Amino acid sequence: MPKMKNLKACSFCDRQVYKLANPSRGLCAACYNREKRNGSLEYRNRERPICTIGGCENPNVAQGMCELHYRRFKRHGVAEHERFDKWGHRDSHPLAHTYYWMRRSYNGQIDQKWLDDFWEFARDVGDRPTPKHRLRRIDPAKQFEKGNVFWEARKLDVEVKDQEGANAYARAYRAANPELYREQYLKKKFGKDLGWYRETLESQDGVCAICKKEETATGRLTGMPRAYAVDHCHTTGKVRGLLCSKCNTGIGSLNDDVSRLRSAIAYLERHC
Repeated sequence: MPKMKNLKACSFCDRQVYKLANPSRGLCAACYNREKRNGSLEYRNRERPICTIGGCENPNVAQGMCELHYRRFKRHGVAEHERFDKWGHRDSHPLAHTYYWMRRSYNGQIDQKWLDDFWEFARDVGDRPTPKHRLRRIDPAKQFEKGNVFWEARKLDVEVKDQEGANAYARAYRAANPELYREQYLKKKFGKDLGWYRETLESQDGVCAICKKEETATGRLTGMPRAYAVDHCHTTGKVRGLLCSKCNTGIGSLNDDVSRLRSAIAYLERHC
């Protein structure tokens, strides 16, 4: 390391600096600015309040807490040692999986207080009775909030320990609740309900809007006949009607391009 040269010592604090702020008095910048600010070179002995968390004597930084407890409070939602040591980060809390599932599956339908504070969510919903219970809304038209949720016992006796178990549960759930599953799918992806689906299918005489035939494909997980696909514009998102899986795949393969569809029709007419 090269030797430092041409350093000058402050006449008050003996700090070694390259340049003195007040050469005539030999003061460094820190001492010179302190004198301008306080009217004296002497340090002020200001007593700062201490942290309000029991047993902590560190100086108060914000909201009555020291820097350590304040950071813990901002990150984990709790500053007390006892509760922090019990759960640590919120990811280790028993309700963490339910919380992340709710935020992932029902974005925009959750009380802002719960989104801002996981620990308030945990206090409001209470302990999960058993691993087979799931958080449900009392009124599905309202958001997830205090007073509108309850723990519902899982009705299907299927073990979910790995991906195979999850697939088995999905098959059993769809088979046991076909209309409920369809309602959730339509609302989440298209903003429609089961009433709209039934009215549209009835207006199409219960068949595909293009080929005028009934759906023949079966579901991969359930083995049951598939519901008609909801055809929509992939650019605007506008819903157009209900199609069988073959017709829906066909126009999707041609990117909903009318000119390509006409070319395909002309091609078939020339070669048939």
